[in-house]
Amino acid sequence: MSAAFLAVRLSQIYGARHFVWMRGLDDDSNEEFEHLRTNIDLLLTSAGEFSADASNAGFLESWYLENASKSNDHDAAGDIALHVVDSQGHPIDVGDDARLKIDDTFSPQLNWHELGDLFRKYNVLVVLCGQKPRVARALLIESRLVNRAIVSSDIATRLLQTE
Repeated sequence: MSAAFLAVRLSQIYGARHFVWMRGLDDDSNEEFEHLRTNIDLLLTSAGEFSADASNAGFLESWYLENASKSNDHDAAGDIALHVVDSQGHPIDVGDDARLKIDDTFSPQLNWHELGDLFRKYNVLVVLCGQKPRVARALLIESRLVNRAIVSSDIATRLLQTE
């Protein structure tokens, strides 16, 4: 179940409005997005984990391994809302060139500071499902960036086993 599906379904269940925005649509959409971003009740997002096995790499991880990591000595644990984080849950500075390429290729909707503001306001719900114990540990335990999360039983079990 993806974060996008959950966002739409939860908005249906609670009679709330969901908004999907893509950068560069038109001025009206940009103004509406800015208004919604500053008055958001809840942002639902997911986090991706980077594996040690490049053959199982997802799209962002494959791109990162080919492009951004060449100039980078950091150990990327994964990403949250298209921002690469290390094993401590801190953002990795991928450099200006790589950041521009990430922005052009993936069009993140929020920059790291905007995302951090929402985390501090407790307006972000992170969905962690599947095989993501490393990024879950980074975001939930190490950095304590994520305050509210939906965590699958598999991830919860793996986090408890390593404690």
